[in-house]
Amino acid sequence: MRKVRSARPAPTRSTIDKNDFAYYCNERLYPVKDLVVEAGYRKQKSRYDINFRDFMDLRVSLRSSTRYEKDAYRFSANYGICGTANVFMSYGKGFRFPATDEFVIPGYSFGPNTNPVPTEINRDLKPQTTKEFNVGLRWNPWYRLSGTVTYFQSRNRDEILYNPRSPNFLFGGNDNYPRTRREGLETSLFLNIAGGLALNVTYSYTEARFGGGQYADNRIPLVPQNKGSAR
Repeated sequence: MRKVRSARPAPTRSTIDKNDFAYYCNERLYPVKDLVVEAGYRKQKSRYDINFRDFMDLRVSLRSSTRYEKDAYRFSANYGICGTANVFMSYGKGFRFPATDEFVIPGYSFGPNTNPVPTEINRDLKPQTTKEFNVGLRWNPWYRLSGTVTYFQSRNRDEILYNPRSPNFLFGGNDNYPRTRREGLETSLFLNIAGGLALNVTYSYTEARFGGGQYADNRIPLVPQNKGSAR
């Protein structure tokens, strides 16, 4: 039996603790018959405590805290038509703070006789923000049949994406891309065939592209343009 030498100790160690504090409120109103209006607001503060140790070069080790604060809101309306359909729309602004592991840029080692590239910490990541609009129609012409069609559009700022050509890291890393956009159509069909047996079919078309910058007008990877399911 061939013996395999165990891996060498990691040249760096990273510990990141995240603490969140948030509050939200939501209100639903019925101003006239068949019309429902809803509004919501959320505010969140997050703190990341970073402890990064580089055993190869202690000078670049660091202990620091990063704080973010963002708010979000959403407005929506739903109007019923003839008891069998309703039209709906919504507009909102949201955000996403980085996950703790998204700060870490992993190091690499290409063999037992090569020096590993140490892990790095990207403290410059910013929260991503999104403005989103949806409008659609739900139709229930028969108690066994219903369907939905929705048009959606979103505009993102500072979206957190892996960039293999990041100018900040040798082997790429998570960066904020200045602008991205997503636009498309979602449809679904539900058929209650018989007691205990139902069919649900969905399809969506999404156009997801970078807006300006290094990858201007290229499609965003890992976002399917056509997606369908049947159940």
